Amino acid sequence: MGHYVDASKVLRGFLRAPDGIFITIDPPGSFGSSALSINPAGAIAGYYYDANSVSHGFLRIPDGK
Repeated sequence: MGHYVDASKVLRGFLRAPDGIFITIDPPGSFGSSALSINPAGAIAGYYYDANSVSHGFLRIPDGK
């Protein structure tokens, strides 16, 4: 879990699944995101920027919704 900068120089949150697959976290309407913490149940909290460069928090539940 964390973030990386893609080829377009956009910050993207990610999760590394137990099987080693990397999953990008892109909340709807996001223009850059970062995953900051994960709890024992697998919920991920972080932030993203919208089209106006305003930051918002997000919570991704373990089933990815």
